Amino acid sequence: MVRHVLVPVEDSESSYNALEYAVSEYPDAQITALEVSDPIDLLKSDQVDNIFESSDQHEKDLRLQRVRNRAIEQGTHLSGDRTTGEVIGEILNYAAEHDVDHIVVGVSERSGTRWFFSENMTDKLSRKASIPVTIIQ
Repeated sequence: MVRHVLVPVEDSESSYNALEYAVSEYPDAQITALEVSDPIDLLKSDQVDNIFESSDQHEKDLRLQRVRNRAIEQGTHLSGDRTTGEVIGEILNYAAEHDVDHIVVGVSERSGTRWFFSENMTDKLSRKASIPVTIIQ
């Protein structure tokens, strides 16, 4: 029985789809939405001058709130967390440290700072994970 599901999130439809899948497939599990910021990717982006502004934190808070609202609409309580570091490593470390049984991730077609949910990255995540990973298109 799956007790704790981790859903790495970004502000994309595929992340919302992954969250909705987790909520519907694992209604009795604890579901955690995890946002990971990779500082290297932020420095490569065109937004270098803005990454430390408070508005960036506000945008992240709004993104997590939208994810929580989607879960609430489906009748499931959702916790949210965020971390900074290399994306795959952070997801796997979080899963290990928080007794996660399953990871559900959406594949994004975004680029730039949101590249980490690309097909290549989700494939790498599923190969490195020691727990099941469900990839949602």
